[in-house]
Amino acid sequence: MLPLKSFAGFKYFLVEKISKDSVFDTFCITHNSQANEKLYNRIEKIIKEIRLFENPKSIKFGKTGDELQRILGADYTDSGYTKMFILCESRNKEFIDNLEVYFINRHWGDCDNTHRTIVGNMTDTTGLYKMYLVL
Repeated sequence: MLPLKSFAGFKYFLVEKISKDSVFDTFCITHNSQANEKLYNRIEKIIKEIRLFENPKSIKFGKTGDELQRILGADYTDSGYTKMFILCESRNKEFIDNLEVYFINRHWGDCDNTHRTIVGNMTDTTGLYKMYLVL
């Protein structure tokens, strides 16, 4: 039996090997309107709580339309990332692109991202685009 962990009142099982069970969407904010400071502050608070609770060696921000395919990518598994937290989802691809860039720049020097601009193209499987944090 894997150990049960609790974070911000939510419980989840700690996985030893990366899999679909490594993706956590408990904290995900669904974006349906204009971006505003309140949304950015909510996401920043979630990031701080995740980092405080998990105490990761490294973090990286990203975006995807298919989180299960993304977390299983060799570039993530080979880099030692074991967990993905979906921070925000939206049907607006451009919004998620810009949100990723905002948080990369906000945490620049403290994250593993190597570009401060939009990199990579997202394809979706459900019509939802997601910004995430991996640790």
